[in-house]
Amino acid sequence: MSYDAIAADYDEFAEVSLIHRVAVPSILALCADGGAVLDVACGQGVLTRELGRRYPVVVGLDRSTELIRLAGNRGGEPHVRYLAGDAAPMGAIADASFDGATCCLALTDFDDLDGVLAAVARVLKPGGWLVVATLHPCFEPPHAANGEHDGRTVKLVGRYFEEGRWWPRDRTRLFGQLGWHHRTLSSILNGFLGAGFRLDRAAEPRAPAGVTAAGPWYGEVAEVLTLRWRTPGG
Repeated sequence: MSYDAIAADYDEFAEVSLIHRVAVPSILALCADGGAVLDVACGQGVLTRELGRRYPVVVGLDRSTELIRLAGNRGGEPHVRYLAGDAAPMGAIADASFDGATCCLALTDFDDLDGVLAAVARVLKPGGWLVVATLHPCFEPPHAANGEHDGRTVKLVGRYFEEGRWWPRDRTRLFGQLGWHHRTLSSILNGFLGAGFRLDRAAEPRAPAGVTAAGPWYGEVAEVLTLRWRTPGG
């Protein structure tokens, strides 16, 4: 199953979801200067459109042709364009084409993370930046759940070391048939370092009051981990 099959439902979800209300601002806060920015695994463009308000050249890339179609239909700045294609190897994009890149909540979609990182490193200019927001692997491992302890909302976490793709018990959920690819924090960091990236900044954004009012667990743990990386040179 692919995102094409759930594109319409995902489009509605991404526009109003609590996790995007944390992740998107956290990415924008760490984006650096540049003229051309690539949004990797852009989906229906919820982040891409925001980037279009800040940069003169923005390209959104996603393997789902249906999400790319929905992104184009939503409109936005005329200098924002969308491409359908895999994040690895990004064969349609030339080397050193972009000053910066972003990736919003998509690391858990990639089985071949090494291939994606190698492709991003290739299309970035020397000294280019990459800002990634992902589900925090320490608080969203397989089968994590929200619970209550002493009258307070808590996060129930286990099976942290079980890396790989997993599926929730309820396959009727929005992502139930797609699943997630879980990696430990050390695996994520080592993957970027192995691809030649240098860690430049890290954030565990605190959710705003409007988010925690709707989802109290967002006020208890960091649901999102945001990292800014640099390529060598520049």
